[in-house]
Amino acid sequence: MKNFVKLDVPYLSQLDNKRNPTGSCNVTSVAMCLLWGGVTPHQQGIQLEDELYGYMEKRRLDRHSPQDLATLVRDYGLNDNYTATATIDAVKAHLSEGNPCITHGYFTEFGHIIVLTGYDEKGFLVHDPYGEWFPGGYRTDLSGEYLHYSYDLIERTCIPDGLFWVHFISK
Repeated sequence: MKNFVKLDVPYLSQLDNKRNPTGSCNVTSVAMCLLWGGVTPHQQGIQLEDELYGYMEKRRLDRHSPQDLATLVRDYGLNDNYTATATIDAVKAHLSEGNPCITHGYFTEFGHIIVLTGYDEKGFLVHDPYGEWFPGGYRTDLSGEYLHYSYDLIERTCIPDGLFWVHFISK
């Protein structure tokens, strides 16, 4: 496995979304992966993440459900192999093959979703759609693009109960 991986995944902030900007990390993370996969919005003049939000509402899909998010990814033409029992090594292997991952974590009390875009010996490179996370909360005035979240941080926020919810995205 490679020592360093940094995928070319477009970064999107959820804070400019027209639909629920403070609660749309899920569709924004999916949108980043879809754009990476070459998917463009079906509706002209609307951000992909807002289109995805509406798509899920229209089909009564729950944007908080990992299974429904996997359905969304597949409906838009990419593969999503979701598991609640991923490992850090499995994620690194997937990233080293050139494919991003989406993970669910407890960066906030309600939960939060980010994109894993690479790794090095100390942690993951992430696209955090809400900004930069600190133990005291988020700085939304900072970009969440290619942040470095240590493996320890990921274990504390994304694997606190031993389960690592990960969407393995591929074309």
